[in-house]
Amino acid sequence: MGDPSLSSGFVTDGKLATPCEATDPTQWTSMASYRFIFDNDSRKTAEFFPRRRIVSLEQAGLTEKASDREIVEVASDRKWIIVTANGDHFIAEIKRYLRQSMKLVCHDLSGLVIVPNDYQLQQRVLPRLGQRLHFNGKHIDWKDVWELDCCVRVTKDGKAQVTRFERCFYCKKRGVA
Repeated sequence: MGDPSLSSGFVTDGKLATPCEATDPTQWTSMASYRFIFDNDSRKTAEFFPRRRIVSLEQAGLTEKASDREIVEVASDRKWIIVTANGDHFIAEIKRYLRQSMKLVCHDLSGLVIVPNDYQLQQRVLPRLGQRLHFNGKHIDWKDVWELDCCVRVTKDGKAQVTRFERCFYCKKRGVA
């Protein structure tokens, strides 16, 4: 399932993810509080996501020229799902970010949605995307994407390829799915 180029950086075991035991519990928010942050290149796509869950770069305290790294850091700290049309760069940045996890600081994220670059194509394939999410043969929703730290890659034909990011070193060591 999903893009084979992603397989080396993702696990698809389908186990329920839980917060890293090494993470400060005050950093975790209630299970219903997921949000979407949009990078500058994908901000128009916000219209296709739950309105009350949208966070702009400005609302996050970032500028329109925020780097991928800055967005990844804010999204990790606040447990937000990143939406971008620049998926390969974000995946590389997320992998770099995960490698810096330390014993008491988990750097897991809360999901990534990669949309096509072309806005006309986005208008065709993004409506009702949340209804087309499946992982390991089961229908999932945005809350599941958030809880499982999934990567959702939307193809040009509107299919949603869902995979999971690897857990940080310490989560894996402790057996946190």
